[in-house]
Amino acid sequence: PYYDTEVFPGETDKMYKPRDPMADVAKKILEDFEFAAANVRQNDGAQQVNRDVVLAFMSRHMLYFGTFLKYHKNDNATATLLLQKAKWAAEQLMAGGKYQIVDDYRGIFASENLSANKEVIFYRQYETAKASHALVSYNNTEGQTGTTLKVVETYLAADGLPIKQSPLYNYAADNGLRYYPQQYANRDPRMAASLVDTIRVQGVHNAYSTTGFLSWKFLPYEADQVNLLYNGSTNTTDAPIIRYGEVLLNYAEAAAELGQFDQAAADASINKLRARKIKKNNTGPEIPRLPNMVISGTNVTANGVVINDPDRDPSVSPILWEIRRERMVELLFEGFRKNDLRRWKKYEYLKTMETNGPTTLGKGAYVDFNKFTAAQVINIKKAVKFFYPNPADQPKAFIYNLYDNNMRRDWIPGDSYYERQYLNAVPLDHIKLYKDLGFTLSQNPGWDTVN
Repeated sequence: PYYDTEVFPGETDKMYKPRDPMADVAKKILEDFEFAAANVRQNDGAQQVNRDVVLAFMSRHMLYFGTFLKYHKNDNATATLLLQKAKWAAEQLMAGGKYQIVDDYRGIFASENLSANKEVIFYRQYETAKASHALVSYNNTEGQTGTTLKVVETYLAADGLPIKQSPLYNYAADNGLRYYPQQYANRDPRMAASLVDTIRVQGVHNAYSTTGFLSWKFLPYEADQVNLLYNGSTNTTDAPIIRYGEVLLNYAEAAAELGQFDQAAADASINKLRARKIKKNNTGPEIPRLPNMVISGTNVTANGVVINDPDRDPSVSPILWEIRRERMVELLFEGFRKNDLRRWKKYEYLKTMETNGPTTLGKGAYVDFNKFTAAQVINIKKAVKFFYPNPADQPKAFIYNLYDNNMRRDWIPGDSYYERQYLNAVPLDHIKLYKDLGFTLSQNPGWDTVN
């Protein structure tokens, strides 16, 4: 239920009115954003919500509701309105010249002071004995949940092509049975800025990942395992809440959804992200940048080659597919992926098993047991599960430690248990309260079942 007028005691019919349609509520949220954008001050002092913060969040949330209404409700009229507003909000920040994409990508997430960072629009400040966290420690010395082979294979090769199309990567040489050092070479520089360059396996390494792929995106370059600053819950690196890189992605996606993503839009957004001069561990030579995204009609090209990703979802246009790829790698570990899949109506991507074994989402690093001592192999096999793609080649296997076989529930399209996950359940005590007073509060689809 949405309220925009005061409700007085005794007005029971108003207090317990039915739920309003999402489109109507989303338009009311838009009204609030537009009012704030028109009235909030340009500058209200450090660490205060100003108009830039309003516009950044407006681009985020209007993109969310616009795409959700498009793909779930088929409400193209409201979706178009909200996507136009998301694009408009982003354009206001892009036109001002106040923010820019910084070269030190990893430094955005591992800095003790973000006050002067040109990419950060709003952040949370942490200080010793006032407010601290444990994220650095998690990236430094602890066992991580880890990322997946799907993520590793999503990063483009250095020639700007998907790995299954790139002659530089030459996926066909081993059909994916490739060790991490070879996967890591000649890739999008953001991969080197986000993931550790060697696999870290449970049973051998202290700082390990359940998949073998370890994050250092939030780890300061000078971090070590001795300094208490990088251990426990005393971490004081600042946390970016919303940043210009995301705003550019919001703009790009909204423009594509509106059919307005052309070369000028690519140059104003995606190609600015690709222009970062990233250095591994922020030292030494610059890692070669990806070539510009070039739009050719309804296709994306890289160095004159039309991108034709064999893994592309055929229901997603080539341009939108590549924009979504950019979003996935640019925002890795920042908490967006679940909501992105939700609003795109693509939880089907969460499938972890096929008839011939795990999907790339269900796999971790490819491991050769011959690289470890006999004692280490014993420890590894006690801690880690494996999938053997070639039963005749037992020393080589993919880490398969993401799901318990007895607990796994893979996505089944059309099944209410799975489809209902796109919306949260309405709390049963709220429904009962309505019912006890003679009113009805509807439950979201699928959540009235027992399983």
